Amino acid sequence: MWAEIVSAVAVVVSLVYVASEIQQNTRALQESNAQVVLTLGHAWSDWFRDESFAAAVVVAYEDPSELTPVQSRQVSVWIGRGLDVWESAFSSRQEELMSDELFAAWDASFVALMRQHEVWRSSWAEKHQSYHQSFQSYVDTVVAQ
Repeated sequence: MWAEIVSAVAVVVSLVYVASEIQQNTRALQESNAQVVLTLGHAWSDWFRDESFAAAVVVAYEDPSELTPVQSRQVSVWIGRGLDVWESAFSSRQEELMSDELFAAWDASFVALMRQHEVWRSSWAEKHQSYHQSFQSYVDTVVAQ
């Protein structure tokens, strides 16, 4: 009888320990993933170190028809990289590798860009099929609002 009680207590202690380890591992994965998305975001914003590119984005936001073909392509590729960052954050949240709070911050930034700038919506229309179905559906909902 005492052996059964000791065994039961040992099993409970082991389960608590395993649960604690899983929770710590999950937090470590979330922190690591947050750093990956942040790094992607920094690389994406590095484009603005080029003053002529930054000027092209200003033109794109004001009147995309005024872009030269080269500027148009640059802005389109840059928006595509931004969409990649957004999809990475979105996928991370779906896989529970990013907190709701951190995703909400990333998401709010991209939702604002999509809603405020026609060039983002037109780029999305061109690139739509390059993304996972769940992300496509999500962004399509953002665009439709």
